[in-house]
Amino acid sequence: MVGVIVCITVMCVQHSVSTNIETIATQSMIAMNNWNDSEVVLCNGLLLPASAIISFINYMLQTFTFVHNIDQRKLLIFGLSVFLIHHSLNYPWNFYPDTLNYIPLTKNGSKYSTVKFGSCSKKYVWCNNVHRFPTIIYCITMILCLGFDFPLTSPPNNILYPDILRLRRQNFHAKNI
Repeated sequence: MVGVIVCITVMCVQHSVSTNIETIATQSMIAMNNWNDSEVVLCNGLLLPASAIISFINYMLQTFTFVHNIDQRKLLIFGLSVFLIHHSLNYPWNFYPDTLNYIPLTKNGSKYSTVKFGSCSKKYVWCNNVHRFPTIIYCITMILCLGFDFPLTSPPNNILYPDILRLRRQNFHAKNI
């Protein structure tokens, strides 16, 4: 039962990280780097394919080299550790020097949209207290960590899960398909 819970937890971690990347990464980079919409789309559009290339290389290494002989549990632990490193480095720690800026206002007092200017909206008071993590750390972790994370967690988890469950008696509907 513990093994099943661990496999399900690993799957939840994978989906949480991918959801963060798909939904929060863009808004985070707009606020953190004062980038406008098109700059963020360009940056993420370059980082994700670079990460995908590393993932592909990693999958090939797992398929055709000694890596496929490494214990799947060790690969899972390493992959989860890299997920943790990725999130830890991209956390707005207090030792990072800068705090977030606000989106500038026009002459009549209305704010610009993120189409022209990136940054934090004035309606968020917490922007004064959030520290900006360095862009280079974000770029490196997006490429390297994610290039290793998913290949080192997804296949081992998918291999271990059926091994843990073993043969199970199928229900009536599964037998008659």
